[in-house]
Amino acid sequence: MKKQIFESCKNQLTEQISGLQTELQGYKSAVSDETKSSVGDKYETGRAMLHLEQERLYKQLAEAERLYNLLISLPNQVCKKVQPGSLVKTSQGLFYFAVGLGQVKVDDLTAFCVSLKSPIGQALLNCEVGEVVSFQQQKWEVLEII
Repeated sequence: MKKQIFESCKNQLTEQISGLQTELQGYKSAVSDETKSSVGDKYETGRAMLHLEQERLYKQLAEAERLYNLLISLPNQVCKKVQPGSLVKTSQGLFYFAVGLGQVKVDDLTAFCVSLKSPIGQALLNCEVGEVVSFQQQKWEVLEII
């Protein structure tokens, strides 16, 4: 189960990276076309807008690559405490503490992929099976660490 969730996260990030790279290639072509066909102020404005969009995409790509590298560097071991890479079954749901990707569905299973830097990650960090924490005015019990 943990391996399937890991693979789903990895695939999601790979697709995101690929999509951003494709989009960036399109903007590179657009900048080239803009250079060939435009003159004057309109040219400068169009070119500046394309460069701003490219810059935004480069930032998104860098973040997606950072998350991917973080994900694949996580240990694949079962710990007694909630740590990076832990799949944790709580009384409130299933959480994979890796990177913040949100809800991931694998077969009929739904897990929430969150960072340990997130509020719930901070609340559950280093908890053991059986521990109960209070989070968002609810009691969260750690039922299993996978």
